[in-house]
Amino acid sequence: MRIRAGCIIDYEVDGFKEAGEIEALIQTQVELIVARDPRVSHYSSGAKQRRNTSGNSKINFNDIKWRAS
Repeated sequence: MRIRAGCIIDYEVDGFKEAGEIEALIQTQVELIVARDPRVSHYSSGAKQRRNTSGNSKINFNDIKWRAS
């Protein structure tokens, strides 16, 4: 069986420098989680700017529709 696991974290930051620091920290921590796990076939992490700040709704991870690329 194959599964896809993930995590969503919304941050409020002051600028791109702070966002870059957070992204680097997340990448480091994800590597620690998956580095020695033989069940992991692929992993990727990153951070993106949220452009729509008017509707500051909270997303439920279980409601996300995944699509194959």
